[in-house]
Amino acid sequence: MTKRSNIANCPIIARDQLDAMLDSAQDAFVGADSKGIITFWNRAAARIFAYDKNQAMGQPLTLLIPERYLAAHMADMHRVQTTGISKVSGSTVELVGRRADGSEFPLEMAISHYNQDGELCFTGIIRDISAAKANAANLQAAENELRKANETLKKRVRERTQALTEALERGLQHKKRTDAILRQIPASIAIYTG
Repeated sequence: MTKRSNIANCPIIARDQLDAMLDSAQDAFVGADSKGIITFWNRAAARIFAYDKNQAMGQPLTLLIPERYLAAHMADMHRVQTTGISKVSGSTVELVGRRADGSEFPLEMAISHYNQDGELCFTGIIRDISAAKANAANLQAAENELRKANETLKKRVRERTQALTEALERGLQHKKRTDAILRQIPASIAIYTG
């Protein structure tokens, strides 16, 4: 049996099987039609955006986009619809999403578009990266604190080295004066005994 015949004999995954697999994913899977209306919504999307499936299905994608990004989103949708060319399709981009309560969060999204029965459709695989961003910010803050502590330590070492150098200089000057005085003592003793 060849690979080709093995592939040909594989059963096709049914829609309900695909839905079950996508529902078990940790990343959100969101599908939309050519008008930007949500046509697919998995459990992770419900968890991340805080809209249950019934609330999200049939709604515009703009529901998930902060207002300040709507114009850019609409321009991108129009460009893809008219030219079939997407600047981000097939790549992962970092964006900002909007939850049901209006709060915003950073996300990564892999976007693709395809034709289904002559209609342009979109799929987004979305990951909430809030925790990763917070960890990166905490790491950066810790690095900044470490850098600051290191600079403070270097400054203190320089100051202490300078103080010790000055003390050593004073000690050497004192020793020179003491040695000069001690060299004069035998001459002074000779004068009194003589």
